[in-house]
Order: sequence, then C-alpha cells, then structure tokens
Amino acid sequence: DLTNDLSTAAEGVFFDKVPFYRLRVLVNLFFIVGILVYFLGDGVPFLIIGGVIYAIGKAGGNVVWSLWPTKFATPENVAEYTSVHSFLAGIRGAASPFIALPLALLIPPQWIALLSALLITIASLMILPRVKLSKE
Repeated sequence: DLTNDLSTAAEGVFFDKVPFYRLRVLVNLFFIVGILVYFLGDGVPFLIIGGVIYAIGKAGGNVVWSLWPTKFATPENVAEYTSVHSFLAGIRGAASPFIALPLALLIPPQWIALLSALLITIASLMILPRVKLSKE
C-alpha cells in the first residue's frame, strides 16, 4: 500500500493534466503489465516488480474512480453520478467472489492472469475511439 499511497499524489497531477480517456488507458496498461509480470514472472523479483507496477495502476485507478464525475457531470450532478457509480461498483464487488473463486479452482493462476489482461485490453480498445476524439 505504500507504493499506492506515494503514487496517488502523482496520479492526481496526471488527472489534472492528461485527458481523461488517455489516463484511463494508461492506468489500464499499468494493470495489464503488473498482472502479467506478477503472475507470469519467475521468482521474487518479478513478484515485487509486478506488485509495484500494479500498485501504481491501482493508485491511478483510485484517483480516476474518485474524481471522474468532476470531468463529466455538472457540479450539481456530481453526487448523483458518484452514487450511481458506487452502487454499480458495489454490485460488481459483491458478484466477483462468486465468479472468481470457482474460476480459481478450475483455472491455473497464469491463465486467469492472461484472461484478466485480455479483458482489460478489450476494455481499453473499447474506449480507444474516445481517446482519439478527446480534445481535453
């Protein structure tokens, strides 16, 4: 968590300077690389490096998750946007163990890492048209 805490301030600067969709893709790249290095690497150095890269991504994800309504909602609607987003994230968080735990029993961690990286890549590709259109 120390890496997460230290990089959150830097991520806040990026949030103010980098167009939102580009920052989202950048954060996703940190997640992808962190997951792949951690789960596909061999030995403690890969665990450490993968964990640090993932923590940097998590810090960026925390900033983006917390502040995204300020980029899209009018000031009077920020609370509404945040509450809907928090509710949907809670649904995802509640459902995740029921999906992930059975998968973990059936699929090796390396395959789950590859599947995770693939899903994050697909999500990034889905917002790529917005990255190209972004004029922020």
